Amino acid sequence: MLTKLAKTSGRIGVSLVFLWALVDKVTAPSGTIAKIGAAGLPLPGLFYGLTLAALAIGAVGLIAGYKTRWAALILAAWLLPVTLLFHFDLSSQAQTIQLLKNVGLMGALLYIAADHA
Repeated sequence: MLTKLAKTSGRIGVSLVFLWALVDKVTAPSGTIAKIGAAGLPLPGLFYGLTLAALAIGAVGLIAGYKTRWAALILAAWLLPVTLLFHFDLSSQAQTIQLLKNVGLMGALLYIAADHA
């Protein structure tokens, strides 16, 4: 009973980071699309749409406990290039913190995926 409660609470806790990111990106699409374009990615509108889809599918899947393994893997797969493209500036303390937060989240997501195999 306690194990199930801990796993559910952990999944929901991890998903809140991605839900918050989703809300942020939905409420400020032009800023997000501009950042994607500034990173040199082609078709920033397409990548914006893929970002929204990954965040929504992954976060809702984790919260609901539906296809949890795939939800966690989708988020981890999205987070890897995001981290490398947007937060890999070790000369900035703020970006280093973002990088380490993302590495920690990827570890949690991979743990969730492995636990729900």
